[in-house]
Formats: sequence, C-alpha cells, structure tokens
Amino acid sequence: MTDTRPVLVVTSLHDPTADVVISELHDRGACLTVQRNERSENVLVDVETGSWAAVYQDDGRWLVRQDGPEALWDQVEEQFGRRCAAGAPTLQGFTVTVTPEGQTISW
Repeated sequence: MTDTRPVLVVTSLHDPTADVVISELHDRGACLTVQRNERSENVLVDVETGSWAAVYQDDGRWLVRQDGPEALWDQVEEQFGRRCAAGAPTLQGFTVTVTPEGQTISW
C-alpha cells in the first residue's frame, strides 16, 4: 500500500551531497526526475526489491509517496539525520572505502 506523508528532509536527489548519501544506502537503485500531474517528482527506485519513493512539492508542502518492502525515503531521512548530527560535512569531508566486500561512505 502506498504511503504518503510530509517530508522531514527536503533535498534534491540530484544534489551532489544527496547523491553520495543516497548511494551509500541504495547502490542498487536509480534516481530520476519525472513529470506527473503537472509537477516534477524526484524518484528513487530500488531495482532489486521494487521499492520506490517519489518526493514532490504540492501547494508549498514537500511530500513523499513510497511503496514496496523497504521505506526508502525513511532510510534517506535517517541517513541525512546522521549527517546533520555529524556537523553536515561537505563532500570534501566524506571518505569512500572500496573493498572486495563492498563500498562504505563515512564522514
């Protein structure tokens, strides 16, 4: 069932910092912008699980619709909360570690 609620963290999925934070969560996903109901929606899709989240502005309020086995935008907001608690470092403050087991991003 699709869940629609106000957004707690407003960001463009195409912002460079947002892109790094989101890629840490969903390296198996895709971010895109679509036109729907005469507005732009930033969409995050997890291609493995079929989960998705669409963030958009409606009458001055930012809303998110999401569906699937994982609440993707909830995870994005949690990760941005951690980043803010760490002093909201810029991209220069990020460290990327790549090993045969996978990738991690920290700040």
